[in-house]
Order: sequence, then structure tokens, then C-alpha cells
Amino acid sequence: MLIDTRKEDKSSENGLDPNVQNAIVPASYTGFEMFLFVFFSVITIGIFFLVVFIGKKNWFNKMQIRINAAASNIEVQIKYRRDTLIKLVDATKSSVDYEKNLLTSLTQLRSKSFDFKDEAGRENIAALDKVGSKINAVMENYPKLQSVETIQQLMTTADYSEREIAASRRLYNANVQEFNSALYRFPTKIIAKIHNLYNFPLFSVNKQDMQDVSLNIA
Repeated sequence: MLIDTRKEDKSSENGLDPNVQNAIVPASYTGFEMFLFVFFSVITIGIFFLVVFIGKKNWFNKMQIRINAAASNIEVQIKYRRDTLIKLVDATKSSVDYEKNLLTSLTQLRSKSFDFKDEAGRENIAALDKVGSKINAVMENYPKLQSVETIQQLMTTADYSEREIAASRRLYNANVQEFNSALYRFPTKIIAKIHNLYNFPLFSVNKQDMQDVSLNIA
């Protein structure tokens, strides 16, 4: 005997008549679902600010290292220039009439600090600039000495060290300006305040001392 496997047709003459819910029902959530939403939102926001905080703190650390390295390079170049000027004076002392004050000032600068972040260091740098200018003026009065190979090498080295100081100074000041700008800009100033950071000074010396250079060598 054959069995009819077709399902019973429950449709009406006009088609299917499904049980549709047409009542207006507002969306709802459970207390646990709201807890999960708030919890993960707070976690997400917290992670974002943590990443920003760590990133900016690392940036401040990197800039501090870069600034300190540039400052150290300036001091090294200034000391190198001082040593070169001393060698230049020693090499020409018997042939050139230097004023006594110039020799005394240069000798005193042998043991001085050239840390431009403090007032004493800036004064020493200005004094070294004045000595260097006077030595250059003296050498111009003795053109024959400039043809001596040793003297020529020392003068070339002194000029090179001055260019290196200028380049190092520009690099240092550029890094300091970038660091100081972030130090007082929102929101990075909040991070700076939390870590008690301070601004770095720009490289500068007393302009009056720089201009007050006598070229008359007695």
C-alpha cells in the first residue's frame, strides 16, 4: 500500500495565514546587558587614553634624550674650539704680540664650564667668543703666519668648530622649541604636569658681550 508523504495543506483559499505579531513593542534590555555595554565602553576608552598617555610619555622621554645629546654635543664642540684656540696661541706666541688680558682670559677658560643652561656657563661661552674674535683680528695683522702649515691647520680647525657649534645650536634649539611647545599644549600639558616636566632653555649668550668685541690689539 502506498503512503502519501505530502504534508497536510493548512493554507486557506487565500494563501498562508501566519501568526503575525502586530502589536507595538518598544526595544528593551536587561540590566546585565547594560552593565556589559558600560563596562566594555569604559574599558575601550581607558585603553585608548592609556595608549595615548604612554605614547606621549615616551615621546617626551625621546625628546629629552635628543635635547640632552644636542646640548652635550654643543659643549663638546665649544671645548674643542677652546683647545684649538689655545694651541693656536701657543703656536704663534713667539711671533705675535698678544695683549696680556687676552692671554689671561684664554688661560682662565681652560678649567671653566661651558654649560649654557646656567648663567656662568653662558658667560664663559661669551668670553670665549670674545677671545676667538680677538685672535682672528690678531691673525689678520700677521698675514705671513697664515701661510705656515701648522697655523693654517689650526685656523681651519677653529673655523670648522665654529660651524659645528652653529649647526649644533640650530639642532638643539629646534628640538627645544618642539618640546616646549608640547609642554604647554593641551592635552600633552596634562601628561607633562603629571610627570613634573619643565621647559628647556634655548641656547643663547649675552648679546651685549657678543657685540662688545674690541678688534684693537695693543
